[in-house]
Amino acid sequence: MAAPIPLSVSVVLVSIIGAGIYDVLTNFEQNGCEMTYMYEYPEYQEIALGKLRKEYPTYRLFIYGEGQYARQLRNLKLDGIPVLFIPGNAGSYKQVRSLGSVSLRMSEHPQVRAHFNYFVVDFNEELSALYGGVLDKQTEFVHHCLKKILSFYSGAKSPPSSVVLVGHSMGGIIARALFTLPDFDSSMVNTIITQATPHQRPVAPVDIHLEKFYSKVNQYWRDNSLSSVRHVTIVSTGGGYRDIQVRYGLSALDGIVALDRAVSASTMAIPKAWVSTDHLCAVWCRQMVLLTKRALFDIVDEKTLQVSEDTEVRMKAFQHHFLNNNGLPDYQSYNENKTITLDSKIQWTYRDEKTWKFSVAKTTAPQYFSIPLVVEERSDSIIIQTNLTNPEWICYCDFPEGEQKCSTCTSLSSRSRFLPPLYSNTRYLRIAFKDIELTPRSHIVIIVPSGQRKVDIVSDRYNSDERHLVFQMPNIYDTIISYPVSATDGAAMLKISNGSAFYSLHLAGLSLPTNTYRALVMPMGCRRHNAEGFEGSILRLNIPWSKEESYVFSGYGKELSIPVKLQSGRPADYDWQLDASEPHLEMFLHPYCHYKLKLIVATQDTLGQAVRFYGVLLPGYLVAVLCLLLRGVVVAHGKGQVVSTREQSPADSLMEHAKPYYIMPTILVLNFLIRFGPVAKLLTKFGVPEDDAASLAAQSIWFKMLPLLMYLCCWMTSYMQAFVVFHTMSVVSFLGRLFAWLPDGLVRLISSGQLVLSVLAISSCLVCGSLGSFLVSSLLIFKVLRLMYIVSRQQDSKDTHRKLSLYFPIMLMVNLQALLSMGPFIIWAKNVAMTRAWFQPLESDPSRYPSLAVTVGVVLLLYAENATVSRSQSAVIGWVLYAMTAITLLYAMESLYRLPAYISICVLAVSLPYAASFLMQKLNGERRKNE
Repeated sequence: MAAPIPLSVSVVLVSIIGAGIYDVLTNFEQNGCEMTYMYEYPEYQEIALGKLRKEYPTYRLFIYGEGQYARQLRNLKLDGIPVLFIPGNAGSYKQVRSLGSVSLRMSEHPQVRAHFNYFVVDFNEELSALYGGVLDKQTEFVHHCLKKILSFYSGAKSPPSSVVLVGHSMGGIIARALFTLPDFDSSMVNTIITQATPHQRPVAPVDIHLEKFYSKVNQYWRDNSLSSVRHVTIVSTGGGYRDIQVRYGLSALDGIVALDRAVSASTMAIPKAWVSTDHLCAVWCRQMVLLTKRALFDIVDEKTLQVSEDTEVRMKAFQHHFLNNNGLPDYQSYNENKTITLDSKIQWTYRDEKTWKFSVAKTTAPQYFSIPLVVEERSDSIIIQTNLTNPEWICYCDFPEGEQKCSTCTSLSSRSRFLPPLYSNTRYLRIAFKDIELTPRSHIVIIVPSGQRKVDIVSDRYNSDERHLVFQMPNIYDTIISYPVSATDGAAMLKISNGSAFYSLHLAGLSLPTNTYRALVMPMGCRRHNAEGFEGSILRLNIPWSKEESYVFSGYGKELSIPVKLQSGRPADYDWQLDASEPHLEMFLHPYCHYKLKLIVATQDTLGQAVRFYGVLLPGYLVAVLCLLLRGVVVAHGKGQVVSTREQSPADSLMEHAKPYYIMPTILVLNFLIRFGPVAKLLTKFGVPEDDAASLAAQSIWFKMLPLLMYLCCWMTSYMQAFVVFHTMSVVSFLGRLFAWLPDGLVRLISSGQLVLSVLAISSCLVCGSLGSFLVSSLLIFKVLRLMYIVSRQQDSKDTHRKLSLYFPIMLMVNLQALLSMGPFIIWAKNVAMTRAWFQPLESDPSRYPSLAVTVGVVLLLYAENATVSRSQSAVIGWVLYAMTAITLLYAMESLYRLPAYISICVLAVSLPYAASFLMQKLNGERRKNE
């Protein structure tokens, strides 16, 4: 009988987790990506690989073309810039279409001399994110393809010496892995662009080969940042909230690639994109495709019509397009102190108001607006927002004594930045007076050309002490105490009066991803105004330690709402005491309105962030809870304590044997010891890896209460799991009464299937370990169902309940191991579907040995089902299981690839003593029989 309180708590907790999963899957903006269109039929021409076809029978290489261009490619005599697209996990070679098609259209422009040839590899849609055994093979194949591609340009006027690599998802890791090959010529690649690639670590590290591959690649790039990869420039874009597979923090290149050779940005923050892309959308989103192609065309050397060998040229182009586009066409050679000559015949308009707005349907004549920078009125900053399209649109100068104009000025256009929405051409300049050479006669000059339609200018001169505000974000304790008021009425409130075009709110203390809020900016009153479509207000959440800004635009007089949550934690070594280091909520407002800002706690966003960042820890904690349950059952059996499952279900046993205070104090002490200087050095000397807490701390998402919270969460989740599984199987076993009429001989024949299934499970492990796990899991399920059927027929005994209480937690653990090994099983199944080779062993199978150990252990336990263990034996088993629980919580929280091995050790730790006891009982029985 289930206890009502634990059941109620577990239902609530599982519902909360479900709400978090729902938030991850649904709580993001609508897809703002535009489609890329085709004007001609796409063609993927396969390239003959000769002997490589035998070595890589399932891999292929294509070149992309359309219409007449595709027909020109058939002889493979090429004269362009080679680009190789590398698809990722389960990716199709047809994903190259968007980049290839847009590039072809852009090269048809009469002023464009260069053109790109797009190649793409086909990996047969392998699951490289779940099975690392294919990564080395994919890397070697791409290496061969690069050599093949460069051979097509031998007759070109200016043959390329390198190939541009574009990688989606795991394809980006393959691109960087090329440099680790011993025979790879690093000069073959100098430019890499990756889309939604998890560079930092695997999304779900369920495979030891995947983990080793990542470790090898990232360590190589760290060690050779000043040597063999110094000439390589690399761009990494992450999709933001919509990408529920790869969060932005994993796609950043921080700590892997040298800062002056890498650009990392969220698509939500990239100028003239401002969209969140899901994992697949990253390859076809028109805004991102156009940005990528503009950047690629800008790194072409005009003399050679190949990618420039100058790394500084490439970095300037990538930083301009992906980080800080200021609208200047000559950004490569631009002088920030450029002097602009002003036309003395053009009309000057003097505007000395602190805040003013200018709007006209069309400019018929050029004019200059001059704005005095008056220090005496306590103004120290100015923001100017406009939709002017001329590159040089703003500058500053000193008016000569007694005059109201100047003949030359110093440009400020390079400091301007664009704002959404996409086609508004809205840009702004925000500058502090201290950043320029200020005198009493200094003026800002806005240059308005003639013939431009619908010109809007907003200027606001202000005191930063009044507009740059600091709000101390409430901590967890304050949030809980003030809940639900903080989630309804708001945790902060700010009233903004008319005439203010800009406010900045510094969110002090916002450091963990689970600190989530929602900012609401509500217009409280707006002047009657005939607003245009792009006229309104903009919110910008700026995270200074990463390029993960997010923007929200709303029309004139409408409410704005933006989620205040992080996509990566604040680095531990970040100087958070400086105002500039805190996250900023920047508000670009309409001066004809006054507003009210409300900052409310976003409960559902918090749950979603918890699932997004910490969901990967659940399997490890679930195994730890089940391990403690198994320990409690075995120790109780050694003492002769067997409780009827009618009186105490496995769920109730879990509540009794897996209490948090049985293990968490030990974990706390061990966490301290392994970081203690001498102990840490000793562990390193013996090759003991860092615990997973160190990895989480490196990601800036670790906090002291995390282990306890995760354990409590998984303890109650395991209770619900055990409750549901046990009662579901009880119903299924009860239906077995329908077959009660079967003859005993037939029942014995069916029961003998255990032997067949056992042999099949053990032998299957040699072909694919995951297959063996599924078979032995099925064997355990049938055994538990059989025992529950006996209980339902009231033919049970104390021995029946002993077996059932022992097999049930082992069944749950083996089922979890089978789920963690799904990757190799899918790869094996795909190989069988293609080759029909049922008995061909899977290469580099990480699940083989753990599955074999578990299978042998379960089979031994099932055949020794009548054996019992002594009190001393059960005590030893209990201590082994306790130690494995601690090791799991230290070294398999995040490193899921270790869990199958730990589960196999737990199963063997139980089964071997039972098997030994069974053998001794058999030998003693034979001895007594002979006597």
